[in-house]
Amino acid sequence: MGAAQNRYAFVACTTGQTSGCDLNNNKLVDGPEELGRLISQLGGAGFVKVDRDIDHPYGIEFSNHIEHELIPGLSLRGSYVFKGTRNEWAEIDTVRVNALNVPFNFLDPGPDGLTGTGDDQTVQLFGQATGTGSNRVYGNPEKYGLPGHEGDYHTVEFAVNRRMKNKWMLLTSFEHTWANSFVSPAQASTSALGTIRHSTAYLWNPNSRRFGRQDQTFWNYKLLGRYELPWSLAVAASYKLQSGFNWARSTSVNIPGLGATTVAMEPLNSNRSPNVGILDFRAEKAIRIRGDRKLTAMVDVFNALNSDTVVNFRLTSPSANTTNPVSNRFNELIALLDPRIVRFGVRLDF
Repeated sequence: MGAAQNRYAFVACTTGQTSGCDLNNNKLVDGPEELGRLISQLGGAGFVKVDRDIDHPYGIEFSNHIEHELIPGLSLRGSYVFKGTRNEWAEIDTVRVNALNVPFNFLDPGPDGLTGTGDDQTVQLFGQATGTGSNRVYGNPEKYGLPGHEGDYHTVEFAVNRRMKNKWMLLTSFEHTWANSFVSPAQASTSALGTIRHSTAYLWNPNSRRFGRQDQTFWNYKLLGRYELPWSLAVAASYKLQSGFNWARSTSVNIPGLGATTVAMEPLNSNRSPNVGILDFRAEKAIRIRGDRKLTAMVDVFNALNSDTVVNFRLTSPSANTTNPVSNRFNELIALLDPRIVRFGVRLDF
């Protein structure tokens, strides 16, 4: 089950009008006869039909790895991985997807939320005729004359590995991914994939999908090391540097015949958030007890440098002229990297 919502027009009555408007002009809905035309339906499993001929989604994966030992204990590795998603499912409004064909111009006031400044732009979007019906179907978009809900992901990695020998080891690697898929208009999200903008979403509304499949890239670098000291002591450290996520500014647009819709004002790869670097340490002491049993005491320090990099912020700017800075929450901070954490632990091997 899910929450269901119907959005109706609610307007003041004109002379002689007896239904579909605010009859007593109190700006409150006093009965269903005061509701006007249906604008949209949101949520609710009962509002969406499942296509009986829906095809199962599937994935394609190809990988190739080459590793060469340069000298005993030291190797170089190169990897390439391709992953593709095909036939993914999505919710489509089969009536409105083709009815959103009435062009109109939207004046985007830009990041500052002020019209008449240098960051204004005019964007052509599409509305629909008043009274257009609705038929929400869950299925494969390509069966309704739309692009398939597909994604392609290419990853290249290079690594150097010095295996544990003479009481120390070292591993360093660099990985880069190129992604091409449908994504949501930029939204502040707290989900794992949403926060780093890797989540996908197929939107039947052409205003929300006007950039089509979009490109984004992300990379990360790792350096890991461990050294074993006398008296069963050991120290380890890791440094990880991850690219910031690609993001695009969005705004809420009142689409004629449809209502408020979040629309991206620029391609996803127009901007990138700050890179995130994290340094972690570990120290441990092992004690042999009763034969092969071993008790290890550990101390971990996460984010040892107490970095406070911004990792999430609001990406939606005002859609109308505003002279109040408080009402413009674009770029407002949502989350910082977690602060330094110290953890004590004990591990028993037997």
